Amino acid sequence: MNYIYFKQIFIIIVFGSFLGLLRNFLLDSPLDLIKVKKVVSSFDGTELPDEFLEPLSISLEMSYALYNSNAIFIDARVEDDYKNEHIKNAINIPFETYEDYEDEIFSFDEDTPLVLYCGGGECELSTNLAYVLFDDYEFEKVLIFKAGYPSWKESGYPIE
Repeated sequence: MNYIYFKQIFIIIVFGSFLGLLRNFLLDSPLDLIKVKKVVSSFDGTELPDEFLEPLSISLEMSYALYNSNAIFIDARVEDDYKNEHIKNAINIPFETYEDYEDEIFSFDEDTPLVLYCGGGECELSTNLAYVLFDDYEFEKVLIFKAGYPSWKESGYPIE
């Protein structure tokens, strides 16, 4: 009886070792086994990462730096709030009705960073829309300016 168990354990060990060696030969480098992608959930640096694993939260300073580059700013608030005042040159795509703006969404260059904002504080409209654009529309560079419009205005940055 014990002989059968030892034989099965021996076969499992040999087979597992064979699969491990086979995997090792198929990898470009043995170090590939220990490489781990870092998931960044907020970003305050001066350069964007090469690869986004999810939409990134950015600071007011980073938002302003992106504003002065080629980023597209998207206001996720309702149309009335947008019409009242918004970040200069921002596009209004209300989260509640984003499906109505698909022509505009599909016109965005996929390599251009998208910066989404809303009313700041407890407002989650920009976060919700950011995940829709990242997951459903497959934009790769989606950023969330969580401090939102009030913080932008308070800093004296351009508004309309």
